[in-house]
Amino acid sequence: MKRITLKRIYQGKVSEVQIPDAKGEWKKLDDGESALWQHHQLFQDAVNYYSVCLAALADGAPGWAGEYAAQVQGTEKGKWDDFTKKGEKRNGLRKSLARTLGIPEQDASFLVCRSRILAGCEAPKDLLHQVVQELFPEKKGRGTIQHAGVDDWPMLCWDEWVGESKAEKKARKEIGVASFLDALFRAKAN
Repeated sequence: MKRITLKRIYQGKVSEVQIPDAKGEWKKLDDGESALWQHHQLFQDAVNYYSVCLAALADGAPGWAGEYAAQVQGTEKGKWDDFTKKGEKRNGLRKSLARTLGIPEQDASFLVCRSRILAGCEAPKDLLHQVVQELFPEKKGRGTIQHAGVDDWPMLCWDEWVGESKAEKKARKEIGVASFLDALFRAKAN
């Protein structure tokens, strides 16, 4: 079996795929475009799945999280069904999630996908909303989720991760400021 190493360059262009031969010299992989496309589709399906997972957790939440969930569902500037961007027709989240969850595309509504994703989760909605707040304690614009993913992936992906989440850091800072102000105003004047 051939072992292929792919490096995905976000928003980059790849012109060919090379693999080492028996001597360790690099040669062009036949049908490399197919391997690249399969890799891209798998990567994009994973991104879409986790985006919909976040929207499922945030469904009905107040503020930006609820707005994000509404956008994913398609009720506000939706991307659930196919759409046109810059004159080009693009596949919506429905196709990707149907493929990932093994649901017929015509049945893959946001509600069906949300139910499949949260199957077995007994947590009440307010707890799910708190999880979203824990992951993203400070919303600073459209790229918050994307940029947080870069910093937080060890916490989200490794069960051995040890550290402090952004929400913990924010709480520690707020407690520190409050403690300082309390000590300052309670201090005896000389």
